[in-house]
Amino acid sequence: MKKKVKTLATVLLTFVMITALISTTACSFIDNLLGIPEELSPNDECKFYTAEELEELYFSNKESFKNVADAILASDGLLAYMNERDIPNYHVFNVSDERFFSEQEWKEIVDFFKMSHSSRVERSREVDDVICFEFIRQITDETNTAVVLYYFPQPTEEIVQHYSQSPYLTDYYQIDANWWILVSNVE
Repeated sequence: MKKKVKTLATVLLTFVMITALISTTACSFIDNLLGIPEELSPNDECKFYTAEELEELYFSNKESFKNVADAILASDGLLAYMNERDIPNYHVFNVSDERFFSEQEWKEIVDFFKMSHSSRVERSREVDDVICFEFIRQITDETNTAVVLYYFPQPTEEIVQHYSQSPYLTDYYQIDANWWILVSNVE
């Protein structure tokens, strides 16, 4: 009788372990099948910065911001993907985006997300190539505030005007050559 109980317990434990493994694998498979890739900065790790804090973050990590912007702009694979699908904007924020970058560029991007707690980095081609470093919004009962750092590789008055014409924009200013902070509030 003891042997039957021990055998039954072993079979039951094996069944539970296999079920857990299949369940985890199935969830990952379903996530990939549905196109739900793992984010570089899950929402609970993303951070809101005031304009002053974001400016300080930029100047403390200027090289990292520039390297990430340059890698995204230089990615022929990303540009081809955007052209094939005729999309003007692409958000780099999940592990599936690794396919667009070299191993070194990808390491720099992952390290950037860990350091900055950014929610995503967008390549926009609405007017000209622009990189937007986006962070989590601060939402209260009265407002929904976003503070975004923009990199304009070739800033012209037309480009800056395009991005500064949102009806929700409350402030924008240049912090460095080609770098601008834009603050918007939705009440």
